[in-house]
Amino acid sequence: MKRTNEVLVWGRGIADARKKKIKDITRRLLREESVRGVHVEIFLLPHKAITALKKRFLPGKKGIANVLAFPDSRNFPHPESRLRYLGEIYLNQTASRGDFKGLIFLLIHGLLHLLGYLHKKKGDIANMEQREKQLWQHISSLV
Repeated sequence: MKRTNEVLVWGRGIADARKKKIKDITRRLLREESVRGVHVEIFLLPHKAITALKKRFLPGKKGIANVLAFPDSRNFPHPESRLRYLGEIYLNQTASRGDFKGLIFLLIHGLLHLLGYLHKKKGDIANMEQREKQLWQHISSLV
């Protein structure tokens, strides 16, 4: 049986067509990463709300919060879904200034964080940036 991925997109004032496009792009990105059978939630937040989240959960981090990703613990139960809960991505809808391409690039960055990519060391940064560019090439026609 083929295992699909479930993607939920939340955000006030976001057109349903835009949410569907984000879902479709996220599913495509997960396929490109050979990830099956996961549940991902994406939240589109105004600048003030994402800044408050960053201050609460990442108090030592400086800079603007464009994207936050919170991978889920593999041991935490999620009885509401048979799929493995991958985590949550919070996107700053204000930071992209209405630029859908910019928002999708933030989505790619957040999704890679959920999949274990980091940017703490120079080598990590280079690997993550390279993968972001590769994924962008795979989905840029959808944007």
